[in-house]
This record gives sequence, C-alpha cells and structure tokens, in this order.
Amino acid sequence: QVTLTIPQWIAMFRDASYVVTDSFHGTVFSILFGKDFKCVYNEFRGAARFKSLLEMHQSGKLEEMRQFSLNWLKTALET
Repeated sequence: QVTLTIPQWIAMFRDASYVVTDSFHGTVFSILFGKDFKCVYNEFRGAARFKSLLEMHQSGKLEEMRQFSLNWLKTALET
C-alpha cells in the first residue's frame, strides 16, 4: 500500500492527462485543474453530492458561485 502526502495526492490530479475517480474530492480537483474526467459514483454512498456538483459544473453555475465566493471574501478582507 502506498501512502501519499496531501500535496502528492493533489499533484496526481494536476499532472494527469485523464482522471477516472469515485471520489467526490477527486471530482472537485479534476474540475479545478481543468482535466477531462470520468466520475463513477455509488448510489449508496452519497451520489446526490456528485450529481449536484456535476450539474453546477455543466451549467456554468459552479463558476458563478466561485466568483461570488471570491468577491465575498475580498470584500470581507477589505473591511
């Protein structure tokens, strides 16, 4: 069994040419790094959050939410 540090684990997504994952966080990092990916989820292990994330990503709402969050943080830090 190989144990990776967190930076090593994240680097695997950053450096991948294609990702196949059953991990919610793997899906998130695939999106953040702009990777082509296949997400495999289990209906008995929280499929709703995968579906919600992928729907937001495909509709462009994820980017809208990201910009909203960044603007909110920027404003909060300025006050």
